[in-house]
Amino acid sequence: MEYFTQFFRRLQKLPPVWQTGRYYIYGAGRAGHLIADTLRKNGAEPVAFIDRRAEYIVSADLPVRKLEDSDMDCSLPVIIGIFNPQREADHAEIAAGLYARGFRNVIPFLKFYSVHSRQIGPYVNLETSDFYLCHQEEI
Repeated sequence: MEYFTQFFRRLQKLPPVWQTGRYYIYGAGRAGHLIADTLRKNGAEPVAFIDRRAEYIVSADLPVRKLEDSDMDCSLPVIIGIFNPQREADHAEIAAGLYARGFRNVIPFLKFYSVHSRQIGPYVNLETSDFYLCHQEEI
């Protein structure tokens, strides 16, 4: 357990590359909204959510776009705002879709959370060794 505690602390000391700037957030659910709030608190500007169910989602604070929308700026980073341990989202598939669409800077939820966990607060139990072992590639 000590190894994972030290690993998590080292991750938190990494300088967040997303402190300022403009970002897309893939996923307009709870995690996506937490990311948008955290970005704003850090002086960054979330531009829009990208969600495969965009036509069914109404968001009061950001537009919700489909990945197929042609007028998105692919030079902006995308933070994957999907995380549900009970229903594993295929982050590799999501990232592959974003890369295929032309996005080159894709940030996984766990990387974002590892730096901003204190601001986001407890989201899920992310401190068990089993969790880290299962999600090493995402971190």
